[in-house]
Amino acid sequence: MTPFLRQVAGIYGDILAEGDRRICFVFPSRRAAVFFRQYLSEMARKPFFSPELITINELFAKISDLRVADRITLLQKLHSCYSRLVPRHESLDEFIFWGDMLIADFNDVDKYMADARSLFMNVADLNALKDDFSYLNDSQRDAIRRFWGHYFTEGKDGTSEVKKRFGRNWNIMYPLYESFNELLSSEGLSYDGMMYRRVAGNLPACGEALFAEYELFVFVGLNALNECEKTLLRHLRDSGKADFYWDFYGGLLRDESNAASLFMRENIRDFPSRHPLEENGDTYPEVIAVSVPSAVGEARYAGEILASLGDEVGRETAVMLPDSSLLGPLLGSVPENVGSINVTMGCPMSGSPLASFMHSLKDLQLGLRKTASAPKFYYRHVLDLLRHKYLCSEEGADEAVKNIFMHNAVYVEPSSLWTSSLLRLVFRPVTGNPEGEDGTRAMEAYFKDVLWELGTLQGGTEREFVKRYYSAVIRLSDMCLPVKPATWLKLLEALVSGISVPFKGEPLAGLQIMGPLETRALDFKNIIIVSMNEGLFPARSTDNSFIPYILRKGFGLPVYEYEDAMWAYYFYRFISRAEKVWLITDSRVGGIRGGESRYIKQLEYLYPDRTRFSRTEVSLSSGQAHAVAEVLPKTPEIMELMEKRFFSGRKIFSPSSLNDYLSCPLQFYFKYVLEESPDEEVTDDLDPGAFGSWYHGVMHRLYAPFEGKEVDSRILEGMLSGAGRDFIKRTAEEVFAEKTGNSEIRGVNLVNLGVIQRLVAKTLEVDKAFAPFKMLYLEKKINAPLVLDDGRQVLLGGYIDRLDVREGRLRVIDYKTGGVNLKYDNVDAVFDRQNAERPKIVLQMFIYQYILDRSSGLFSSLPKVNSVYSLKQMMHSVPQEFCFVPEEVPVFEDCLRKLIGEILDPGVPFSAGKEDRCKHCDFFSKCKKTMSDVKGI
Repeated sequence: MTPFLRQVAGIYGDILAEGDRRICFVFPSRRAAVFFRQYLSEMARKPFFSPELITINELFAKISDLRVADRITLLQKLHSCYSRLVPRHESLDEFIFWGDMLIADFNDVDKYMADARSLFMNVADLNALKDDFSYLNDSQRDAIRRFWGHYFTEGKDGTSEVKKRFGRNWNIMYPLYESFNELLSSEGLSYDGMMYRRVAGNLPACGEALFAEYELFVFVGLNALNECEKTLLRHLRDSGKADFYWDFYGGLLRDESNAASLFMRENIRDFPSRHPLEENGDTYPEVIAVSVPSAVGEARYAGEILASLGDEVGRETAVMLPDSSLLGPLLGSVPENVGSINVTMGCPMSGSPLASFMHSLKDLQLGLRKTASAPKFYYRHVLDLLRHKYLCSEEGADEAVKNIFMHNAVYVEPSSLWTSSLLRLVFRPVTGNPEGEDGTRAMEAYFKDVLWELGTLQGGTEREFVKRYYSAVIRLSDMCLPVKPATWLKLLEALVSGISVPFKGEPLAGLQIMGPLETRALDFKNIIIVSMNEGLFPARSTDNSFIPYILRKGFGLPVYEYEDAMWAYYFYRFISRAEKVWLITDSRVGGIRGGESRYIKQLEYLYPDRTRFSRTEVSLSSGQAHAVAEVLPKTPEIMELMEKRFFSGRKIFSPSSLNDYLSCPLQFYFKYVLEESPDEEVTDDLDPGAFGSWYHGVMHRLYAPFEGKEVDSRILEGMLSGAGRDFIKRTAEEVFAEKTGNSEIRGVNLVNLGVIQRLVAKTLEVDKAFAPFKMLYLEKKINAPLVLDDGRQVLLGGYIDRLDVREGRLRVIDYKTGGVNLKYDNVDAVFDRQNAERPKIVLQMFIYQYILDRSSGLFSSLPKVNSVYSLKQMMHSVPQEFCFVPEEVPVFEDCLRKLIGEILDPGVPFSAGKEDRCKHCDFFSKCKKTMSDVKGI
């Protein structure tokens, strides 16, 4: 099938070759103009001068005497107009969000040549009707008052101040629109819509010189025209100076029920072509919908498709990337059979290492905490920077990371990071008022310094990114905007988000990689579209507008149906002349937002007779946790290590280690055989384990002075008195500082502090009911040998939270943070690894009793009772107590021997536990890597 642009080039190639023909071709994008020029050169029978090739936007800019200003300038000038109209106006910081919405609305009003006065008066009147609650009865008004609060609260004149201010914004929209246009016009500036309207409203005088320069304007491949564009096209058509070519080929595109055809029939009727295009009958592509459970996996699979095409990969093959962040993974997946690549979209700033570094830099400074001693940085922001490729190799960076984990440093002093000149520069606290302009000026200077230094250290594309980012900072800095640092940083991110560094090379050579808008008017034999997910393709539509839907519709402004039709046209036009199309989706997401694109469903269910549609699923390793079936064999090296640990080194089998083995043998392997340290983390908010440790520490400190002594109700009453409760609080604060390395308790930990105080007080109240008792030991370390079936001995051991004697019985007390399950029908249930509700505490208490029975003195002679203080249940129930039935003891011992025998058996591999536990495992990353090594991946 002949490409659309080639057909048009075939018509005008001969005309241009006739001689001096002054023709201007107008396209939807520069990319289309480049391809058209190539087709002209390929079809030329003799040499001729290249005609003028421009985009529709460039045509309006050529005609207009105004220059389109950048977004920041427009916001600043709009705010100045707003300030003059509203005495008690919002600051620029507060204005920016809805200022963006206003400019977007003004842009639509002008491009579609709506009556601005009537429209904005209708907006004000409609919102006034919405605010009039006189039609409601008393009960309805009361319900609305409860919901809206101060907005509905009436003042002396019957309206609230908030309601007045809100309504005032609707009433000033037209005066603001007028004054904004006047200010921009006086300075020779405009926004897009204003420039378009100025041109369309002043034809033919506005473009007289340009119109005289060319004998013909040929419009090629346009689609959804706004009213300004239609006005210009009508003027040139009626003057006999225009020709039009519409890319509207194929049964899929021409189906009247398809939203893609919404605009085109009207365009063809109003702006007909002088010369008919080639019609060879409808052809339909072969479409393959591919689901991949990974975004990066999509790019990898696109590479596999390219490899399968062999020598066909060239200018006839295109990859569309709706998600520009996948450009890097895609380029890394391009196979060897692809000789050259043309990336029309360039390398986006948003996906560059510099963008992530600067984002972390912003978080670092906005998260700066000023304390009495010195300002400090939040650890997560520090770690993000120290691990970044720009800083990870700096002298002292690794040591700084280790120190943060070693000391659990939630807040880090900047001076501790100054081990190189670059680190000193990066971790320099920005001083100044974070709510004032002096803080903004300091932030500007800081960013300039860091970027300048990075520019001297980076090369190639990285240096180009730094250069462009630095230019954006200078540009924004020169505006001296009266905004807070946080707002300035937000504006900077918006300014650099659209920056991309173009790739050098031959624009028409090899594989074409492009964004959705760059595909307009282009045709390819093989098409691969990555990220065919709803919200990416089609892009997620936004409803940010002050103009209600009904008024947008009534005044001819674009609504969401308009956007849907445009995206549908882009898709169906792009695939209409292709032979083979792959549509790749990320199968991990679902639902209306993020699931499979609607266009795939349409092809499958609406056009099954017009496409050779098929589906395929690809399973790629996405870095998830190992499956249950995966196992680690006990190699001779592992068995030698276990021999060293549990026999030569006499490492104990503790209740925790055995419960860990029953839950996940692989976790046991990492924790007790390899003795790996858990994945490092810093905790600013306490997890359940740290919370339990905090509670244990407080109880130990309170009872430590009474170890070996009698504790009666009088002592406990003193602890629960006013002074005693103050002591409990101080003790809890001291223990927190020891456990976390952070002497300041804030945020959610303030709540945790209150909970700890209540739990400790409740524990003391419970103990008071049991008093008197003799406190024997706290955190008592115990151990005893266990003879296995093969005659070898291992050591059982652990720490008992508390041992005391009451009424002639030895109480073995254990504190538990969560709930406790003591129910079991038989001993085997305690060892049943398939039971999610397995009573782990029972195995723990049996091991304690086994060891105590083999000790001397009181431990072996006194009858024993196990008492479990469950912090979760303590507030509404007394501690649960239980004793082991004598008949159970030998059964427990036998099960215990078998369990340890299995651990030491070389024929039983370490297998993975239930997969749902993996994401919470301390050894997740280490386990994932080890299992990959075992499988040879």
